[in-house]
Amino acid sequence: MNYNPVPLNVGLIDSLTIYLPLDKIQVIDNKLVDEFKVFYETTGELLDDLNPPKPILINDNGINFRFNKIVFPPRNNQPPQTFIRITLTCKMLFERYFEGINSYNIYSIVDYINTRNIIKVDYETVLNSICNDIDICINYNLLLEPYKESLKLLKKMGKSSKQHAIKLFPKKETQKKDLNIGIQFGERDKASISNPFCKFYNKTNELLTNSADFYNKYIFPQLKYGLNIDNLIRKETTIKNSSAKQNLKKKKLVSKNNELKTLNDILQITPDQLTTICNIQLKYYYEKKQISISSDLTPREKAFSMYMYQLVNDAKFDKVRLLEPLELFDSSIPSEKVQKAQLKKYLLEMMDITFNTQYLQQILTKNSYANEFIRMQNLW
Repeated sequence: MNYNPVPLNVGLIDSLTIYLPLDKIQVIDNKLVDEFKVFYETTGELLDDLNPPKPILINDNGINFRFNKIVFPPRNNQPPQTFIRITLTCKMLFERYFEGINSYNIYSIVDYINTRNIIKVDYETVLNSICNDIDICINYNLLLEPYKESLKLLKKMGKSSKQHAIKLFPKKETQKKDLNIGIQFGERDKASISNPFCKFYNKTNELLTNSADFYNKYIFPQLKYGLNIDNLIRKETTIKNSSAKQNLKKKKLVSKNNELKTLNDILQITPDQLTTICNIQLKYYYEKKQISISSDLTPREKAFSMYMYQLVNDAKFDKVRLLEPLELFDSSIPSEKVQKAQLKKYLLEMMDITFNTQYLQQILTKNSYANEFIRMQNLW
C-alpha cells in the first residue's frame, strides 16, 4: 500500500457547498423532498399538518454531511427554484484526504455521493452547480513550542483596532495538557471583507480527537508506510459568498475570466492562487511595516539602515545574525576588543533606528522557527 503525503505550505480546498438543481438530479430517497405527517405510535394519532422534509444526515466512518432541500425565493421575475444542498469535504477522498478537493479527484467525490443512495447525479451537473462557502487551508510542519510562540506573536502584532477579533485558544493553559492550541481571526458566520475569518489550529490533535473514526479508518493505516502527520499545523480561511468572490476578482487574485460562480470555476483556482488567497486574509489584521530611515542620518548610517532592513526582510536575518560580523574580531587583542565593543554599540543603535522596539522584541529576538512561520504568512 502506498501512502499519500501531506502537501506543506500550499493552498488546498478543504470543503465547499454546492447547490444541485432538483430538476437535474434523480431522487432515490423520497424523504429528502416529500412533506410528511407526524404519527404518534403510542396513541395512534396522525396529525393532519404537513411538515417540510428534514435533512438526511450521513455519518460514514467519520465522514459527516447532509443532503438538504433548499428553495430559493422568486427573483428577477423568475419562479422559485429548488435545490439539493450538499457540503463536499476532503474526507470524501478517504485515504487521499490530504490532496484537497481539485479538478482531478472531484469525480471520486461524485461517485461517493451516488453510493449513498439518496440521489443520483452526473458529473456535469455537479461541475455546473452553484458553489459557495469554500474553505481553503494550508498545512505547515512546526514543533509545538515554536508554534505556541508564533501564536503569541500573531496576537501581539495585530492592529490595536482588531485585537477584539483576534482570539487565542484555549483561553488559558491548565494542568490538563490541552493540545487544541490555536488562534482565530474574526467569526466564520460573520466574516466580511474587512474582517475575514482565518484560523490556525493543531491539525494532528484534531485528527486524533475530533476525527478519530476517520483517522482510524483512513489515516492510521498509512503511517506504517511512511505517512507523517506529526507537528501538523493547519491554517483555514473561507470564501463565504458572492461579495467575497467579487473582492478576489477586484484584487486580481484569480484569473480575470474566472466568474467564481460554479464548482468548475472554483476548481480552476490554481494552488498558487489558493495560497495567496489564504495568506492575504491576515493582512487586514496587521499594519504594514515600513522601513524607518530618518532624513537626518549620514549617508553611511542610511546605508547601514537599508542593509539591515533588507537582510531581515529578504535574507530572513534575525538580531543574532545581524551581530554575526562581530565574531570576526579577536577579543584577546586589546585594540580589537575595543573596536568590537564600539561596533556592537553602533550596530545596536542602528537596529533601533531601522526597526521600532516592538518589532525587535517580537521578530528579531524570537525563536528562529517561529520567525520563519510568521514570515510564511506574508503579513507585510
